[in-house]
Amino acid sequence: MTEEQKVAVFQPLLDKFETDQMRLYCADMIKQIPDYIFDMPCSTSGKYHNKTQCQPHGQIYHIIMFAEILNYRLSLKCNKEKFKSEMQRDAMRCVPIFHDAIKCGWNGSTYTVHEHPMLAGTWVRETNVEHDIDEKAKEAIARMCERHSGEWTSSKKSKVVLPEPENPMEVMIHECDILSS
Repeated sequence: MTEEQKVAVFQPLLDKFETDQMRLYCADMIKQIPDYIFDMPCSTSGKYHNKTQCQPHGQIYHIIMFAEILNYRLSLKCNKEKFKSEMQRDAMRCVPIFHDAIKCGWNGSTYTVHEHPMLAGTWVRETNVEHDIDEKAKEAIARMCERHSGEWTSSKKSKVVLPEPENPMEVMIHECDILSS
């Protein structure tokens, strides 16, 4: 899949960003997402996601649902007052696209890698793109990616214990991810 095709998949989501800076950053990062994300089901085991998301391309369906739920919630007056900065809201808008970007690991395992939230956080922190953002914003996005699983922090198949959400942005991301599943 070409970089332009990857961006085109998410263009409707990018169009909802409030700042050009964060929109351009997100588009640049989309170009770096592994190709496997665009064809895979959201759940490699058939669990924890709705039937449509367990079909081919289900990961994309999940991302779009997650983003739409988040955008709706961010449009509410109470949340505009809670998250006052356009950059803050746009940082949150990056997370639906980024949170599962490394879902099957760096090499595209057959199954979801439990520590994929941590891999996504590392990816956000370490990837430099043409329209890069400051380290503080990257750190906020990385933390939201790492904490998107909420209370589901452990797995019998991994020794990694994921961190839980600690601030209102991280909590909202987790809630929107769960609602979209």
